[in-house]
Amino acid sequence: MLLNNDKSVISSQELSRHSMKKYEFKTISQNELRQQDELKKSNDFEVKEPSRSQVAMIESSLEKELIEKLLIKSDDLAASLSNFQTQFQTLQTQSIEREKAAKEEGIKEGQMMVNLELKNSIETEREKIAKSIEKLDNEIKNAKEQIIKLESELSTIALDIAREVIIKEISQYSAKIAASIAKELLQSMSANLNVVIKVNPSDFEFLDNLIKNKSNISIKSDDAIAKGGVVIVSENGNIDGNVMSRYQLLKQSVLENFRQ
Repeated sequence: MLLNNDKSVISSQELSRHSMKKYEFKTISQNELRQQDELKKSNDFEVKEPSRSQVAMIESSLEKELIEKLLIKSDDLAASLSNFQTQFQTLQTQSIEREKAAKEEGIKEGQMMVNLELKNSIETEREKIAKSIEKLDNEIKNAKEQIIKLESELSTIALDIAREVIIKEISQYSAKIAASIAKELLQSMSANLNVVIKVNPSDFEFLDNLIKNKSNISIKSDDAIAKGGVVIVSENGNIDGNVMSRYQLLKQSVLENFRQ
């Protein structure tokens, strides 16, 4: 407050209404000073009770801080959960891929084993078939040899039977057989060629009566000629029409065919 301010100065008119006394400074003892210091110190340590507004502000601040911490914790948990889900999905994908790869590898190994077993089985069957074919070929070869041998034997038997039949036929029809052979042989010769037909005496009469009108053919009896056989003599040479000689040639030809 300024002393020169008019309002702070008491005027002479108002002086009667004021009591003016001399101010005296109070003397403070050492004890009082000590008590004041102790009181001051105790007041410094005294906890003042906060007001409602202060409490509300403190509670609001704590609540806000708690919410922020909870949000941070929630974000951390969400990030951890997201990482966990990502790791889980990765592990699940890896597990599926490994399972798939294991299945494929198992299938591949199984197929390889099946193929190997099948190949071995086929090879075994092939060897069995080859041995069976070889055995069958040998059996067929042996059978052919047996058949050839049997045919040869049967042919020999048949020829022997034929020989017996020929002999029997000759004994009964020697003249007719001789005439048939002579006719066959003459067909291969010139009709104008002069020939002599030698026959067995028992066949002479029959053949002589048969060709007596042939001027270029004459019949001659010869004991050297077997019954049923003939020998044709001409300027071109002799032709043996002996039945047994013809039989021997036929037999030889048949047997040679079986030997080939």
